[in-house]
Amino acid sequence: MILYSLFRFLLGFFLMSVFFYSNFLSLVFLAYSQNETKYTKKSITYLRMVFPDSAKRFSDGVDFLTGFNLFSYLEKNIREAVEMQRFDYNPVNVSGNVDLKTLSKLVKQYVDEVKVDRAKAEAKMDWRFKDLVITAEDIKKIAESAYIYYPEIRSFSVSIAFLPRRDGEIDKFISVNIALVVHYWRVDFDTGEPIKVAEISVDHGESVKVGRIDLVPLPFPFSLISPSVEVPETSLQAFLRCSEQVIYWLARKVNRETRKIPDFSLFAPVESVSFGSAFAPLTKKDGVYLDSDFEVLEEFEYLKNGEKQKSKKRVGWVRARDIADGNEKLSSSFQILSGSAEIGQIVSEYPLLGIGLSPFGIYIPEKSAIGFSLLANISLPRAFSLNLSEFYLFGGPEIVVPKDWVELNALVGFRKKFYIRSVGINPEFAFTFTRLFTEVQQGAQTYSAYANSIGIKPALGLEWFFSPRFSLYLISGYRLSSLVDTVYYEIGDLLFSGQKEYNPSAFFISGGFDITIW
Repeated sequence: MILYSLFRFLLGFFLMSVFFYSNFLSLVFLAYSQNETKYTKKSITYLRMVFPDSAKRFSDGVDFLTGFNLFSYLEKNIREAVEMQRFDYNPVNVSGNVDLKTLSKLVKQYVDEVKVDRAKAEAKMDWRFKDLVITAEDIKKIAESAYIYYPEIRSFSVSIAFLPRRDGEIDKFISVNIALVVHYWRVDFDTGEPIKVAEISVDHGESVKVGRIDLVPLPFPFSLISPSVEVPETSLQAFLRCSEQVIYWLARKVNRETRKIPDFSLFAPVESVSFGSAFAPLTKKDGVYLDSDFEVLEEFEYLKNGEKQKSKKRVGWVRARDIADGNEKLSSSFQILSGSAEIGQIVSEYPLLGIGLSPFGIYIPEKSAIGFSLLANISLPRAFSLNLSEFYLFGGPEIVVPKDWVELNALVGFRKKFYIRSVGINPEFAFTFTRLFTEVQQGAQTYSAYANSIGIKPALGLEWFFSPRFSLYLISGYRLSSLVDTVYYEIGDLLFSGQKEYNPSAFFISGGFDITIW
């Protein structure tokens, strides 16, 4: 009765919280340009990557010892990872310490003079400086670009750890951590001053074992549960592999934050609505990803100081499904998950990587047992751009307390979602490894003992979608695990075994919520 009352209280609390959260967000005013009804592709000039002195010395050391140019490697890979398909990039051949104010003045001067005499302006701008080499062609590229960007590595650290194993061997681990800042600027052609558009700061770290390659490149610490394979590998190869993983996840974080910038965020009008889907003129060329979330905005007018003002409010949520190629097909479909979507309203991206946490409560009626789990989950289409809609990996710890036992479970599995409006039907499957703790009576002595079990957990879940960041779940299924008939306990260096039967297999009911963090 106490558990039932507690469950009712928690359920009521979450429902009230979600109701308040959803209604509050629907009243938030979102400012958008009144002149544009669809995102237009932007051109961006790339300058160069900025490296701190400490990282440059490390790079020079790697180059000296191995002949490997770490700076060029990082610049090439960071550029390829950070640059997004929705922009046109124009790299310029600028070397040395670039002063943005000087560069902006040169651009303005070129723009002013080219209006009078283009040939004379281009010849005059072919200058040489001691610390900066700039040509008319470079200035022209900058002048014709809407923005300027350059990445800056604020910190770059590498560490090595050695951990002994029970068999006497030693495992070697290499860790890499990079703090990256991506700067976006534009030139004010009236004043010749540089104007900061955005500064995106992200950091990420990874740790790899030399000779152990993850089959799934999950972000740390999720990579700890990733399946792996042992291969021959040098320390340099492991370092580069670790760096690639760091850059991979840095790029996704930069991508997410860049898409939040109003100038760079995708939006387009709803052209039609049919069978629970809205259609809008956004394509793969714009950078639309499968399963990416979009909010539906409706324009409205309000009075401010006696004058009519226009703004937009959120009226629904949609998720990208059938992405147009941008050639023969020019409009993508977005499934309506919550609220409404009507012709003339705006779909605007709500960038998330699809990585979150799911706290769950567990009840096993047959054993009168209760438990708790905290699962990490990741969307494969959004995090890895896979063409496999609504497919998720999850894993994490679970603790269950039946009579006379304590179960500590480790789970890893996958989940597929099927939505009917805001209700999701989610079949899932998980593998479990269970360490059971109990007490064994040996004569007059009572000892703490343990046992192991492995199994599978097929289940079917019901989801209530409220927003891309919050959903409620109710899951039921059956845990099929190997029988336990022997337990082990250690006293000093001695290992004993005892007889105690237990069957972990049972029907279970689970309930909780999902919070998308990234």
